[in-house]
Amino acid sequence: MDQEIVDFYARSSAVPVPGVPKFDNRRVVDGQRLIIFLKPLPPSSEGRSFELRSKVIEVYDKGKAGSVVETETVLSEKGGDDYTKAIGSAFFVGQGNWGGPKAGPSTPNFPLPEGKKPDVVHVTQTTPESAHLYR
Repeated sequence: MDQEIVDFYARSSAVPVPGVPKFDNRRVVDGQRLIIFLKPLPPSSEGRSFELRSKVIEVYDKGKAGSVVETETVLSEKGGDDYTKAIGSAFFVGQGNWGGPKAGPSTPNFPLPEGKKPDVVHVTQTTPESAHLYR
């Protein structure tokens, strides 16, 4: 995988998922993200070569509402250790009813750490019209 500017739509549909219809990437909203740090990242990448390995974990058919695609991306040093694992989901609006599995495992809700305040808080006020962008 490269870090060049690419055609998102072409890259997103480049590899089909067996048994799953081709979804329209122009009708998708971001779902959730989880990042797991498996070991500390090195302070410099000098003399190192890293790679990203991505795969689709599961695709869920949510009926008329749409479909959920869960993916996993691992950052590793070529021929070496894994540093991070990112799990994410995307919701393809109105692209369900294709006969796939209806539900996946429930997502755990993690409690806030006891006795610890956030390191930083950043608040961004959106406009009342923002909700209409996702409808």
